[in-house]
Amino acid sequence: MGGAVALAERGNFGRCGFAANSAVPRGFASGQQFSQASAELRSALGSHGVTDATIGVRGSSVTGTSFKTGQPFGPASDIDFFVESAQMTQGLRWTPKFGPGVKL
Repeated sequence: MGGAVALAERGNFGRCGFAANSAVPRGFASGQQFSQASAELRSALGSHGVTDATIGVRGSSVTGTSFKTGQPFGPASDIDFFVESAQMTQGLRWTPKFGPGVKL
């Protein structure tokens, strides 16, 4: 996933790109807090019928620096979660004018 880390279905997460031998993305106080945030996102998706989601974190909370500015992750930084789901993209198609995710 190149700079992104997906969470396993059981709520585990990989070690790729995290700070100093940690499995916790920057911006979370602990693995427990990260797991709770991930579980809440998975629950919210599930309550809307999305049961096939892969959830992950990418960006400066994983790499340590902003791709755009080169600045280190800090108190003003955001945490970029992503969701991949066939259920969420069903019926969407790519168009050169609008890009991915535009329902026509």
